Amino acid sequence: MKEGTLVHHPEWGIGLVLEKLWTDDVFPPGVLVLWNKPKTTNRGWLLSPTKIYEEELTIISEGE
Repeated sequence: MKEGTLVHHPEWGIGLVLEKLWTDDVFPPGVLVLWNKPKTTNRGWLLSPTKIYEEELTIISEGE
């Protein structure tokens, strides 16, 4: 998955891939995603950007 790709997650909604994080044999590939409408914790901390596995995301449009 390239940087600048627009993605969708069933729980988190729509986001933009900022960078590719890890690609090894132990874990699935992961990316850093900046969410369109970030969630907040009970203490008011924003949970964006978030590290997430690529397999949990659906690509909406591919970045250049």
